[in-house]
Amino acid sequence: MQASVGPPAPPVMDDMAAEVEQGGHGVEGDRLFHAAVTAAAHSSLLAEFMRSIAQQIAESRTESLRQPGRPTRSLAQHHAILDAIADRQPRQAAAAMRRHVRTVAKVRLLDWDPEEER
Repeated sequence: MQASVGPPAPPVMDDMAAEVEQGGHGVEGDRLFHAAVTAAAHSSLLAEFMRSIAQQIAESRTESLRQPGRPTRSLAQHHAILDAIADRQPRQAAAAMRRHVRTVAKVRLLDWDPEEER
């Protein structure tokens, strides 16, 4: 059974974009984006899972977004996720989210090569 998914509010994307444009890492905007996607999924299971790993995610987010070029790339990945959600393409949204999570995992393991994403 698939949950009904609606797009996160556009201002969530604006928050991270503004942070990055101002030279920041976009940590708060990233947090808001992921919270909005979680809420839009209307899944209590997903919400509980995200709550249970919130501390690990916060550490990973801060570490990942401090890598050179990563905030801009993360923002682009967020746009891909949001576009798929807005187009009601759950498989594409899931694939975009998996790519995003894999990239963050690689960054955290210091195995990220920005050239691989081009």
